[in-house]
Amino acid sequence: MTRKKIKHEQIANESKRNAVFRKRVESLLKKANELSILCGIEMGIIVKRGEDNNPNNANPIFWPSPEVFTERLHKFTNFSNFEISKKMVTKEKYMEQALNAEKAILSKSKKIIEVKESQESIKEAMKGMCIDEIDTSHLNELNLFVDE
Repeated sequence: MTRKKIKHEQIANESKRNAVFRKRVESLLKKANELSILCGIEMGIIVKRGEDNNPNNANPIFWPSPEVFTERLHKFTNFSNFEISKKMVTKEKYMEQALNAEKAILSKSKKIIEVKESQESIKEAMKGMCIDEIDTSHLNELNLFVDE
């Protein structure tokens, strides 16, 4: 059973809005903690309400703690351009890597098919099929297969 779509609009009742905000922030921080543990990464999150005129919401939330967040932020901003470019993957690089991986899979599949066709040709030759009836491309593949 599918869930019904959520309307993305501001909640009119302020107490409900604050309750939803607190729940969503808790969920976000829990997921961030899980992600940092499971993937072994250092991350930091700042959550600040958009309402600057409300003094109750003036303090932003830093995760995991303000001190650790500040340390991680300084570590991130102090990366050299070389380190950043070395670790960063652009869309083009990602697509190129994915394309190369697919090409490797395709070539591996082609080799497997060639080997199976060669094996079939050998089986046919052993059954008594005349060598003249075998296609020359299969004979060349057989020759390569035997050489390997």
